Amino acid sequence: MFKGAKKEDLRRIASELELCVRDKLTVLDLMDLIKNCDRYKNDPDSVHELANLIIEERKYDESQQKYSLRLYCEWGIPVSSENKPHCGLIKDNVDLEKTMRRFWEIENVEPETIKKIRKR
Repeated sequence: MFKGAKKEDLRRIASELELCVRDKLTVLDLMDLIKNCDRYKNDPDSVHELANLIIEERKYDESQQKYSLRLYCEWGIPVSSENKPHCGLIKDNVDLEKTMRRFWEIENVEPETIKKIRKR
């Protein structure tokens, strides 16, 4: 009936058709619910078009997630905006402050020089 549809797609189709969708419905129950609704009986083409749009949107989202994951795995490119450390990158001012302090200690930079740099 809806080629390539997953249960989540059928649930979304039923919701878009303003049908009562319970949590325990199976794929077959969802398909029967959709097929037996008035809108499907009166205009099956519009329901099929809606289903195709929902399925294509899900497939597009899945492909974007796979692409993002591939970028992350192959190139180490952060693909989300989560505030977590990644590959030793500095994530906030506190980390920057600690890193710079450690650098200055290693390089034996004088405290007056540090203050001058901060004022700039």
